[in-house]
Amino acid sequence: NLALSMAQERDYSVLLVDADVAKPQTSEIFGAENEPGLLDALEFGAAPDQSMILPTDVDKLRILPAGKPRQNATELLSSDAMQQVVETLAQPDSRQIIIFDSPPLLQTTESKVLSSLAGQVIVIVRAEATSQDAVCAAISALDEDQAVNLVLNQVRSGSGELQYGYGYGHNYSRSRNVIEPVRMSSDGTNNG
Repeated sequence: NLALSMAQERDYSVLLVDADVAKPQTSEIFGAENEPGLLDALEFGAAPDQSMILPTDVDKLRILPAGKPRQNATELLSSDAMQQVVETLAQPDSRQIIIFDSPPLLQTTESKVLSSLAGQVIVIVRAEATSQDAVCAAISALDEDQAVNLVLNQVRSGSGELQYGYGYGHNYSRSRNVIEPVRMSSDGTNNG
Protein backbone atom coordinates (compact mmCIF):
# COMPACT_ATOMS: atom_id res chain seq x y z
CA ASN A 1 0.00 0.00 0.00
CA LEU A 2 2.84 2.39 0.80
CA ALA A 3 4.46 1.75 -2.58
CA LEU A 4 1.16 2.27 -4.40
CA SER A 5 0.52 5.49 -2.52
CA MET A 6 3.99 6.87 -3.18
CA ALA A 7 3.78 5.96 -6.87
CA GLN A 8 0.82 8.35 -7.11
CA GLU A 9 3.13 11.28 -6.34
CA ARG A 10 3.77 13.38 -9.40
CA ASP A 11 7.51 13.79 -9.00
CA TYR A 12 8.61 10.30 -7.98
CA SER A 13 8.60 6.73 -9.20
CA VAL A 14 8.82 3.70 -6.92
CA LEU A 15 10.78 0.47 -7.13
CA LEU A 16 9.32 -2.11 -4.75
CA VAL A 17 11.87 -4.82 -3.94
CA ASP A 18 10.46 -8.07 -2.55
CA ALA A 19 13.10 -8.88 0.04
CA ASP A 20 10.78 -11.10 2.09
CA VAL A 21 12.49 -14.05 0.45
CA ALA A 22 11.00 -16.70 2.77
CA LYS A 23 7.41 -15.60 2.06
CA PRO A 24 7.50 -13.50 -1.12
CA GLN A 25 3.93 -12.19 -0.92
CA THR A 26 4.71 -9.05 -2.92
CA SER A 27 5.92 -11.20 -5.82
CA GLU A 28 2.76 -13.30 -5.54
CA ILE A 29 0.47 -10.25 -5.48
CA PHE A 30 1.97 -9.07 -8.75
CA GLY A 31 2.01 -12.55 -10.31
CA ALA A 32 5.82 -12.64 -10.37
CA GLU A 33 6.48 -15.48 -7.91
CA ASN A 34 8.22 -17.57 -10.60
CA GLU A 35 10.21 -14.71 -12.10
CA PRO A 36 13.94 -14.22 -11.57
CA GLY A 37 14.74 -11.45 -9.11
CA LEU A 38 16.77 -10.29 -6.14
CA LEU A 39 18.15 -13.64 -4.98
CA ASP A 40 19.09 -14.61 -8.53
CA ALA A 41 21.07 -11.41 -8.97
CA LEU A 42 22.78 -11.88 -5.61
CA GLU A 43 23.67 -15.49 -6.41
CA PHE A 44 25.61 -14.28 -9.43
CA GLY A 45 27.07 -11.29 -7.56
CA ALA A 46 25.66 -8.76 -9.97
CA ALA A 47 23.12 -5.98 -10.07
CA PRO A 48 19.68 -7.09 -11.17
CA ASP A 49 19.34 -7.21 -14.91
CA GLN A 50 16.84 -4.61 -16.13
CA SER A 51 14.66 -7.48 -17.37
CA MET A 52 14.20 -8.54 -13.72
CA ILE A 53 12.57 -5.20 -12.86
CA LEU A 54 8.95 -5.59 -13.87
CA PRO A 55 6.35 -2.94 -14.67
CA THR A 56 2.97 -2.98 -12.93
CA ASP A 57 -0.46 -1.62 -13.79
CA VAL A 58 0.47 1.53 -11.86
CA ASP A 59 2.40 3.84 -14.18
CA LYS A 60 5.26 4.78 -11.85
CA LEU A 61 5.51 1.55 -9.85
CA ARG A 62 7.90 -1.26 -10.75
CA ILE A 63 8.84 -4.34 -8.77
CA LEU A 64 11.91 -6.50 -8.34
CA PRO A 65 10.62 -9.96 -7.37
CA ALA A 66 12.31 -12.03 -4.67
CA GLY A 67 13.59 -14.58 -7.17
CA LYS A 68 14.04 -18.30 -6.81
CA PRO A 69 14.22 -19.52 -3.17
CA ARG A 70 17.65 -20.47 -1.87
CA GLN A 71 18.96 -22.05 1.32
CA ASN A 72 21.59 -19.33 1.70
CA ALA A 73 19.22 -16.38 1.40
CA THR A 74 20.39 -14.69 4.62
CA GLU A 75 24.02 -14.95 3.54
CA LEU A 76 23.16 -13.52 0.13
CA LEU A 77 21.26 -10.59 1.67
CA SER A 78 24.18 -9.80 3.99
CA SER A 79 26.83 -10.13 1.28
CA ASP A 80 28.87 -7.40 -0.36
CA ALA A 81 26.83 -8.11 -3.48
CA MET A 82 23.69 -6.87 -1.68
CA GLN A 83 25.40 -3.58 -0.83
CA GLN A 84 26.35 -3.24 -4.51
CA VAL A 85 22.79 -4.06 -5.60
CA VAL A 86 21.39 -1.33 -3.32
CA GLU A 87 23.92 1.21 -4.61
CA THR A 88 23.23 0.24 -8.23
CA LEU A 89 19.46 0.46 -7.81
CA ALA A 90 19.77 3.89 -6.19
CA GLN A 91 21.99 5.39 -8.91
CA PRO A 92 19.95 5.56 -12.10
CA ASP A 93 17.32 8.03 -10.97
CA SER A 94 17.39 10.30 -7.95
CA ARG A 95 13.62 10.67 -8.27
CA GLN A 96 13.11 6.96 -7.67
CA ILE A 97 12.16 5.74 -4.21
CA ILE A 98 13.25 2.21 -3.39
CA ILE A 99 11.11 0.31 -0.90
CA PHE A 100 12.26 -3.05 0.47
CA ASP A 101 9.44 -5.27 1.67
CA SER A 102 11.02 -7.38 4.39
CA PRO A 103 9.89 -10.09 6.79
CA PRO A 104 8.91 -9.19 10.37
CA LEU A 105 11.86 -7.74 12.24
CA LEU A 106 11.67 -10.02 15.27
CA GLN A 107 11.09 -13.26 13.34
CA THR A 108 13.99 -13.42 10.89
CA THR A 109 17.58 -12.32 10.55
CA GLU A 110 17.04 -11.00 7.04
CA SER A 111 15.17 -7.94 8.30
CA LYS A 112 18.04 -6.80 10.49
CA VAL A 113 20.44 -7.14 7.56
CA LEU A 114 18.10 -5.22 5.24
CA SER A 115 17.52 -2.45 7.77
CA SER A 116 21.25 -1.77 7.89
CA LEU A 117 21.14 -0.93 4.17
CA ALA A 118 18.11 1.36 4.32
CA GLY A 119 18.07 5.11 4.69
CA GLN A 120 14.85 4.91 6.70
CA VAL A 121 12.97 2.07 8.35
CA ILE A 122 9.21 1.82 8.67
CA VAL A 123 7.97 -0.58 11.35
CA ILE A 124 4.38 -1.66 10.78
CA VAL A 125 2.50 -2.20 14.04
CA ARG A 126 -0.77 -4.12 13.94
CA ALA A 127 -3.37 -2.45 16.13
CA GLU A 128 -4.69 -4.51 19.04
CA ALA A 129 -2.32 -7.37 18.15
CA THR A 130 1.27 -6.16 18.50
CA SER A 131 2.35 -5.71 22.09
CA GLN A 132 4.22 -2.66 23.29
CA ASP A 133 7.07 -4.98 24.35
CA ALA A 134 7.33 -6.31 20.78
CA VAL A 135 7.43 -2.78 19.36
CA CYS A 136 10.15 -1.77 21.82
CA ALA A 137 12.13 -4.94 21.06
CA ALA A 138 11.87 -4.29 17.32
CA ILE A 139 13.07 -0.72 17.67
CA SER A 140 15.90 -1.85 19.97
CA ALA A 141 17.02 -4.35 17.32
CA LEU A 142 17.67 -1.49 14.90
CA ASP A 143 20.72 0.73 14.76
CA GLU A 144 20.09 3.58 17.21
CA ASP A 145 21.31 6.16 14.67
CA GLN A 146 18.79 5.03 12.07
CA ALA A 147 15.63 6.94 11.15
CA VAL A 148 12.72 4.76 12.30
CA ASN A 149 9.06 5.47 11.60
CA LEU A 150 6.07 3.60 13.01
CA VAL A 151 2.83 2.96 11.16
CA LEU A 152 -0.20 1.76 13.11
CA ASN A 153 -2.05 -0.60 10.81
CA GLN A 154 -5.54 -2.18 10.88
CA VAL A 155 -7.03 0.30 13.33
CA ARG A 156 -10.74 -0.30 13.83
CA SER A 157 -13.02 2.15 15.55
CA GLY A 158 -15.27 0.84 18.28
CA SER A 159 -18.88 1.64 19.05
CA GLY A 160 -18.67 5.24 17.98
CA GLU A 161 -16.20 6.15 20.72
CA LEU A 162 -13.27 6.55 18.40
CA GLN A 163 -13.94 8.50 15.27
CA TYR A 164 -11.66 10.24 12.80
CA GLY A 165 -8.50 11.28 14.58
CA TYR A 166 -8.20 8.14 16.71
CA GLY A 167 -9.56 9.69 19.85
CA TYR A 168 -8.69 13.36 19.60
CA GLY A 169 -11.06 15.24 21.87
CA HIS A 170 -12.41 12.06 23.43
CA ASN A 171 -11.85 10.57 26.86
CA TYR A 172 -9.36 8.04 25.56
CA SER A 173 -9.05 4.92 27.72
CA ARG A 174 -5.77 3.06 28.22
CA SER A 175 -7.77 -0.15 28.59
CA ARG A 176 -7.87 -0.48 24.82
CA ASN A 177 -4.29 -1.82 24.79
CA VAL A 178 -3.23 0.87 22.37
CA ILE A 179 0.48 1.56 22.30
CA GLU A 180 1.16 4.88 23.95
CA PRO A 181 3.58 7.24 22.20
CA VAL A 182 7.08 7.33 23.62
CA ARG A 183 8.26 10.87 24.16
CA MET A 184 11.97 11.53 23.81
CA SER A 185 13.62 14.53 25.40
CA SER A 186 16.10 16.66 23.49
CA ASP A 187 18.98 14.66 25.01
CA GLY A 188 17.52 11.40 23.61
CA THR A 189 16.27 9.93 26.89
CA ASN A 190 12.85 8.32 27.20
CA ASN A 191 10.36 10.53 29.03
CA GLY A 192 7.31 8.40 28.65
